[in-house]
Amino acid sequence: MKHSEPLHLPSPQIAKTYISSFEADRRNRVTERALDLLLKAFPSNSELEHVLLKVVALNRLYGTNIYDVFGTASHIASLNPDFDRLEVDDDLVEQIAWRTGGHNRREYSFATKYCSWHRPDAFVIYDRRVDELLCDYQQQFQFGTFCKEELKNYPSLKRAVENFRRYLGLDELTFKEMDKFLWSYWEDLNRTNPRVKGRTRLHQRARREHTRPTSQHPPDQPPN
Repeated sequence: MKHSEPLHLPSPQIAKTYISSFEADRRNRVTERALDLLLKAFPSNSELEHVLLKVVALNRLYGTNIYDVFGTASHIASLNPDFDRLEVDDDLVEQIAWRTGGHNRREYSFATKYCSWHRPDAFVIYDRRVDELLCDYQQQFQFGTFCKEELKNYPSLKRAVENFRRYLGLDELTFKEMDKFLWSYWEDLNRTNPRVKGRTRLHQRARREHTRPTSQHPPDQPPN
């Protein structure tokens, strides 16, 4: 994503406005509610039928391009990941992402979403929007030390999101809220239809109100 003008640092207030914009969108609201109902109805991952329903829904609604949904569901059910533990292991993302069989296939973006929907407090989501925003802001503001390729390594991705959150002064936001903010903000920055003004006005407001956070931490320093 290349911008013809410098990027700006959204204030916490602007970030929350983007989150509200995401949640006010009917498609987003209904989709999130449907997935929430599904995950509450089938929280465990030991029954293949239950896992298959979740894989189909997440793949279809997020467009993660998984063609063999049955194979992916079988792989997850064989792992039977336990998301109920107080401390979940970030390695779960890679365990779910790598599926072996007739050929090896890494379903990284899907795996982050599957883990996030089971434990939104513990996992961040990877997609093209997150990748582009983090890389563009890193290039302009150097809030961390990662390179683009490292975002496809889950611990590096999570650390980058944490550092970006801290750099913007958004520590009070959960990972789930950060995902909503990044999704909505990317959509606004890349909106080209002049007839659609809702989020474009938010970006114009962000440009007027952008402020550098008063409290900054050294790059890639883990949060306390």
